[in-house]
Amino acid sequence: MKFFKIFKSKPFSLRTFNSLSLPTIVLPITESELLNSIESSHWHFIKQAAPHYTPSLLSPTLTSLHHKPQLVLQLLSHLNGHSLDLTTSSLAACILCRLPSPKPSISLLQSLILSSTATNRTIFHELELSLDRLDAKTNLIFDLLVRTYCELKKPNEALECFYLMKEKGVKPNIETCNQMLSLFLRLNRTQMAWILHAEMFKMKIKCSMYTFNIMVNVLCKEGKLKKDAFRVRDEMMTTGFDPTILTYNALIQGLCKNREGEHAEELLKEMIKLPVYLAMGRVGLCPRPPKWAPQRVFVQEVLEREVRLSYWHKVNQLDFIEMYNNLFSRPPIRTMKNDCP
Repeated sequence: MKFFKIFKSKPFSLRTFNSLSLPTIVLPITESELLNSIESSHWHFIKQAAPHYTPSLLSPTLTSLHHKPQLVLQLLSHLNGHSLDLTTSSLAACILCRLPSPKPSISLLQSLILSSTATNRTIFHELELSLDRLDAKTNLIFDLLVRTYCELKKPNEALECFYLMKEKGVKPNIETCNQMLSLFLRLNRTQMAWILHAEMFKMKIKCSMYTFNIMVNVLCKEGKLKKDAFRVRDEMMTTGFDPTILTYNALIQGLCKNREGEHAEELLKEMIKLPVYLAMGRVGLCPRPPKWAPQRVFVQEVLEREVRLSYWHKVNQLDFIEMYNNLFSRPPIRTMKNDCP
């Protein structure tokens, strides 16, 4: 009797059965099933099963989707980094190159570089294998790899990747070279800038206006103004490029730092005759000049010739005025901050 009382006092309920922790059994998924889920936009299912995907499953799936980069981008957003190794990440990055914007591919390359222990050369060769596997007709991924290293502020790796492209016979585009030169300039690696510029000349990579402006800034930073910087400006003009506001800005700032006021004044007078200024004045794109009255003739002439506020905002007027005051040891010039009409 006691046995039956005990049994009745603690009945076995379905709730007790459901509370037991049972091992979860995950059925293996095939490539065709995963492809059907992706093309049917069953993203909730894919996200739940993402930790159980393997690189051996994702690799052929990505290869099958190489003509559908938008689907690959959506797939990666639901994987959250699961099951991505060097091979699958390289495949995905090559596929994402087909998108109009390079940002998704660069973002994936950044994650690969920061999370992987693979060397620059290893990543480059894996991307090369991925291009062969996808039968890709463009080498844009290598340019994006260089830009990724530039965005991560890794100048040595960027230059190494440039030489790997040269070994493969791939010519980097001018935008990639300019991004490298800009990085070298910001990090004061002027010697690396000259090495890259020489390689660009050997590979017959045509310079752009931006390239010339960067090299003028490099020369100004090195203090080589009297001869080399003006030589680069003259070379720019002989190749069909007219110096821009940024070119003159770099030269004028460099001359002011070297306390060469006469040359700075000559350049400033030359700058205000630029066609872009005349065009801006004709169509009335700029506001009236500010009301403050500077104490030097060459700055007055700038204002009289309607060098507008757009220029001063571009070249950072506070830095320019500070250099002007230091150069001529005059009382501080009032800024335009509170005097603009």
